[in-house]
Amino acid sequence: MPDSRAWWNRAAHEDARSYVATAPDPFFDRGRRDTDELVAFCGLEPSKNKTLLEIGAGVGRMTRRFAQLYGRVIALDVADELLRLGRSNLIGVENIERVLGSGADLDVVPDRSVDDLFSYITLQHVPSVAAVLRYLQDASRVLRLGGQGALQVRQPGLMPWAADLAGHLVHAAQGRRVWGAEWRGTRIPARMLLQAASGSGARVRAAAARPTPPMGAALALMVRPQQPLHGPIWAGDLAFGVRGLWIGGVQGRRWGRVFQRSGV
Repeated sequence: MPDSRAWWNRAAHEDARSYVATAPDPFFDRGRRDTDELVAFCGLEPSKNKTLLEIGAGVGRMTRRFAQLYGRVIALDVADELLRLGRSNLIGVENIERVLGSGADLDVVPDRSVDDLFSYITLQHVPSVAAVLRYLQDASRVLRLGGQGALQVRQPGLMPWAADLAGHLVHAAQGRRVWGAEWRGTRIPARMLLQAASGSGARVRAAAARPTPPMGAALALMVRPQQPLHGPIWAGDLAFGVRGLWIGGVQGRRWGRVFQRSGV
């Protein structure tokens, strides 16, 4: 049975930075650029008055920048060794709370406790379909009214699978352990992802992330929970491209407000 905590703790001891981010760029410089680009791309609106939950914070590659943008950052990870390294990497940064998660849900995060939620190159490694779907269900639960979030998952489909396989072969040649389920993760049909995200009474859309770095063959979900819910939960046609999936009028570069909860 896959054991994500043991796998990522071992990776942290072997070469944490190499497993957290496979690009050759300077580690924290690239983390800052990715953060700024994706915050803008996703439509997040950071503020020193807000709390951000980062799922898969790891050693702090993007957490450092988030701590500059938000008043409080909850850095969640499945691996206690990665969290320990993150603490040592960000000594002196006082507005980060590190939380050890189960790797299968957000049970350690209270209801309506965060303003924004973010996850990048994390859920793509979760080996259980049920766990990925649970993360999507929990995301809406932990967001406050008016909150926003952005969650990236593996893109379903044959061509994205082939692109990921090519990447695995490159990583394997570089010495990474890529054939375990804890790295390869799982690939879930888009309709299952949409259904899970809409389970709390949400309008859901999905869009492919750009087929260029830093997103790769990834799928982004747009969910707009509402209280009360009026109208259809989901509507739209699917259009598949080489690395793309678009649902219901998502256009251009915008990844979107993946979760947004509005008041009654």
